[in-house]
Amino acid sequence: MTTPPRVVRLAAAALAVLALAGCGSVKPGIAVDVDGNTLSMSDLDARSADYCVIAGAGAQDQAATATGDARRAVASSFIVAQLAERAARAEDVTVPRSRSEVPAAQLAAAREALGADRFARVRDLLDEQARTSALVAALGAKEIGFDYAGSTAEEIAGAEQQLLQAGSPVLQTGLEQADVDVDPRLGLNTSTLQPTGRTGSLSVAVSDPATELPAGQSCTS
Repeated sequence: MTTPPRVVRLAAAALAVLALAGCGSVKPGIAVDVDGNTLSMSDLDARSADYCVIAGAGAQDQAATATGDARRAVASSFIVAQLAERAARAEDVTVPRSRSEVPAAQLAAAREALGADRFARVRDLLDEQARTSALVAALGAKEIGFDYAGSTAEEIAGAEQQLLQAGSPVLQTGLEQADVDVDPRLGLNTSTLQPTGRTGSLSVAVSDPATELPAGQSCTS
């Protein structure tokens, strides 16, 4: 059984909502710094391992995910999460806990697909990504006059893509005041959230086929 599509997408949902700007150098041991909120290299590696678990569960017969792509995806998610939190505070937008968690039925399906041990590893990552997506959706709802607080979970889910798209400009505006630094070894172009040197839509997949990569350079779970 594969992981439910929406659960798998939570690990990458935030990557498609905006283009970032600015890249600098960071302190030793720090992978990403967003206005003083940092993600250490050790935490990046740990989260990347969790991301690999999710990517591997959803891939099955598809090509493996390169570890470098997993690390870039996690770094990008951290950046977007920090911007979403800051924008929500500035816009006085709040999201109830019940709206920022992965639904119980989807968690149960993920547990069944991943197994108890692997599910335990990725639960925090799934919850973090669900909160980021909910914040961006709530920001988008405010922009277009969608009654987020008065809508059911089903109504919000049905409008999710529209709300995420509407929330993107709010984050872009806030980014003008943000100081975003990324360790250049990650090879992340923070103007596009693509690997350095690439261009293209943010909606494309962040992972490249890694079937031919040597052991240690592709995800294992």
